[in-house]
Amino acid sequence: PGPARQVWNQLRLQGRVHATARVRTTGTNPKPDLVVTVQPVSGTVSIEPDPLPYRLERLAGTLTYQHENVRLENVTGQHGPTQVSASGSIDWRPAGDWSADMKEFTVRQVQFDHDLSVALPAGLRALTDKIRPTRPFDLTGSLQLTRQAGAGSPVASRWDLACTLDDPRSEERRGGEEWRARWSP
Repeated sequence: PGPARQVWNQLRLQGRVHATARVRTTGTNPKPDLVVTVQPVSGTVSIEPDPLPYRLERLAGTLTYQHENVRLENVTGQHGPTQVSASGSIDWRPAGDWSADMKEFTVRQVQFDHDLSVALPAGLRALTDKIRPTRPFDLTGSLQLTRQAGAGSPVASRWDLACTLDDPRSEERRGGEEWRARWSP
């Protein structure tokens, strides 16, 4: 469908996947019920979404499409030493607006480097430029992204994340700040 294609194009996925499709019709509902399940071929798939152009490689996990919804199960990827994992769903409406709700969102060993800095939206980049993290950190919690229909509509985000800083002198994780925030461009 058109809105699903728009979301797919904004994700800028590349690579090979295994896909299975099931189509079912019933006498009471002549509209076919379509379920598509997609799993990346090991090590071949990458993503660099338009809203946050931070390339993740070696994607793994399962995406299942049904009824204008994509369910993400144990989706993982990496950018250098940074490891990302998420489980949740993406919904879109025929008008073209969409929302992504990652109820389980974890980023391990975040390195604040040039790639991340240029990928961040201007408002968030200004904040991180003031903080200037110098050590890797972990984020764990939830993340929601929404975009209203219409050309040029910004992506709004809301997150509820715990941040844990690594102590370079120890194998144990130390400290930790609770971040609860909303952000929109």
